[in-house]
Amino acid sequence: MSLPNEIFFLKGFNKMLIGNFDLILTGSERLKRNITAMNNNLLVKVTGDSRIDQVLSRKVKNQRDHFSRNPYKNIVLGSLIPSDYSVVFGGIRKYWGMKNGVQMEQQLIVVPHEVFERDINELTDSLKEFGFSYSYYSQTKELGTSDTMIIDCVGILAEVYCYGFCAYVGAGFGAGVHSVIEPAVYTIPVAFGPNINLLDEAVELANLGAGIVVKSREDFASFLELAEKKSEIPIELTRKFIDGKNGASRRIVENILKSVEEGYFVGEFQLASTI
Repeated sequence: MSLPNEIFFLKGFNKMLIGNFDLILTGSERLKRNITAMNNNLLVKVTGDSRIDQVLSRKVKNQRDHFSRNPYKNIVLGSLIPSDYSVVFGGIRKYWGMKNGVQMEQQLIVVPHEVFERDINELTDSLKEFGFSYSYYSQTKELGTSDTMIIDCVGILAEVYCYGFCAYVGAGFGAGVHSVIEPAVYTIPVAFGPNINLLDEAVELANLGAGIVVKSREDFASFLELAEKKSEIPIELTRKFIDGKNGASRRIVENILKSVEEGYFVGEFQLASTI
């Protein structure tokens, strides 16, 4: 099977583009391998992802004042897209059914990836299908007025994860899972769909056993069971993982200064960062 002409063009363009840089700083060994496969004469260094520093900084500044009260064990579902709904809502319904007659005292906090009216309508249709009541964050800040609190605004997802005893990060049944670092910094059990290969942090968490890949409603119900016990998910590994990723911004600056001091660059130099 031959590759489309567009693929050959893009590969050639990328080789030509990266050849113009003197130093490339990247976020992972996988990205370094991909770059050096195109041009093994480049100076490529792994410094980590500076976005992790930003998430950690935001955690420190988080005032945890988004809700009027928080007496519940919250399941935070972040960056949900429609392909997540059946597995996630079906899994929660199955899990709650397994706890028949037990007062769960659990609240769903759902943060859809998009908050346009059509997206919210599609979300609420799915919630109704699985028998969940819901309320909107724009109308009430009080948890417990319904099964589900829908965050129908943008910009607070990274902070909302602090309210969860566990979290699910969406889009893993679509183009690719979104940021798993945002819930991981709060060292809570994290799950996501199977499409994780484009996000190194998700792959690393899954390999550590600190991030749980779910492929079905049954998987998600099992994740919730494990998350309640917590001891069966190696949260300490998540903490070590985050600690090991901290400081990428400092490493980036240090590598630039070191390369300049060593006289690697002649005249004006070009710097590329893939993070």
